[in-house]
Amino acid sequence: LNEQQQGYIKKIISGVENMSRLVNNLLDLGRIEIGVGLQVENVTVLDVIERVTSALHLQAMQKNISLQLELAKDMPHAIEADQALLHQAVYNLVENAIKYTPENGSVIIRTISEPKHLIFVVKDSGIGIPPEDIPHLFEKFYRVREHEGKTSGTGLGLSICKQIIYGHGGRIEVKSKPGVGTAFILYLPRSGKTIPRDEVI
Repeated sequence: LNEQQQGYIKKIISGVENMSRLVNNLLDLGRIEIGVGLQVENVTVLDVIERVTSALHLQAMQKNISLQLELAKDMPHAIEADQALLHQAVYNLVENAIKYTPENGSVIIRTISEPKHLIFVVKDSGIGIPPEDIPHLFEKFYRVREHEGKTSGTGLGLSICKQIIYGHGGRIEVKSKPGVGTAFILYLPRSGKTIPRDEVI
């Protein structure tokens, strides 16, 4: 293939990958919303974190982003949760943090242990989110205008995170300052108690 043809092939592959990612995200979101496959079990917290950081290590390294762990000394060994869904929620947030952090920045994964909750904090030194966009972040397909064109995505990652955490009876918060960075905070009940699907918004 000549150079022009190779360029066409790359664009086709990229388009197919984007469509595949969108379809998979829609399927995941649909399953989560109706409660299909929610399997609560004892989940090793450190294992979830290590799997996420291992999967995203190369992506962070390519941008020379420091991926740091700050784990609570009294962090429980395990909590009751759906392992696959918890992994997906944390993965989505860390992947986003790397995606929206410029080269030579940092991403911190922190845990805080409370009597009723285990808190996950994913904090980056990225480009931040304008205040007017924060109330809409967890809406399906919502994209921050200032981020459009800078990275690819389906606009479903944060909506999926919200559904996962709410489905476990927890909550998710975000704090951000443009040009300084963003922190997403997940509050996950240690009891593994879930809430009815019709109460998840």
